[in-house]
Amino acid sequence: MGRHAGSSKLARKVRKYRTRLQRKYLLLKYALVNRFGTRRVVAEGGPVVSLTSYSTRLRRVHITLESIAAGALLPSRLILWVDEEPVLADLPAPLRRLQARGLEVKRCNNYGPHKKYFPYVQGERIGAPLVTADDDVLYPQTWLAGLQAAHERTPDQVVCYKAKQVGIEDGVIQPYHGWMTQLDKAPSLRNFAIGVSGVLYPAALQEVLRREGDAFVPVTPKADDIWLHWHALRSGVRIRQISDTDEHFLSVPGTQDIALYSANLKQGGNDLVIAKLYAAEDIAAMLKD
Repeated sequence: MGRHAGSSKLARKVRKYRTRLQRKYLLLKYALVNRFGTRRVVAEGGPVVSLTSYSTRLRRVHITLESIAAGALLPSRLILWVDEEPVLADLPAPLRRLQARGLEVKRCNNYGPHKKYFPYVQGERIGAPLVTADDDVLYPQTWLAGLQAAHERTPDQVVCYKAKQVGIEDGVIQPYHGWMTQLDKAPSLRNFAIGVSGVLYPAALQEVLRREGDAFVPVTPKADDIWLHWHALRSGVRIRQISDTDEHFLSVPGTQDIALYSANLKQGGNDLVIAKLYAAEDIAAMLKD
């Protein structure tokens, strides 16, 4: 093994070790904050943050919620959507503690991953920008402030930390797994926001989603990102990644939804949905932009 290869391997080991230490520190920190903290998790002026969780993941979603509540900018509302009646009747103690500090835990029907935005646009007053989050991510302190600042610069656009560019060759959309990542900050109808790192949706697009109702159920029940991009595209709303490199945040161990990832990506579920939704006019609009 050459000297360069050896040093690269050592550097990777050091990075992995530092990542593990950072994750352990944050897990302990947020567990302690949840147990003993009194700071409100919401404040006037921020966007609404909405997410969902289910099953055993509900036992650890408070860690993600605490990471959001530790941000430099707090949400004006922090909403957790739950469809399981037994859970709502007897919430885990960490979620009850968060409720006392301003978290809203609200009931919804089981719309799969669409629960993170759909119950909000259907039943709540639309006005503030809406940020969706995943329930298994440790969001950094600058996370929400970064999205809000980007929104203020381009209030009519969807802004996000991680995006792909829809791959099109010879007028045909290419398989999802091959779409380009590492985009720049230029907005485009062809950009496709990835929900895991956080996405901000302006009020105008929320209104579009409200009007569409639950039409996603027979078409794309397990792939909310596709439905959201398609409506942004059809509404002429461009999507912008807010930095020149896509952001990968730390995850909460033991909570990743491997089954959904496999069905949507590895088994080609995303490609089947895309084939149903995107018409020639959609492809033409993306290529023209």
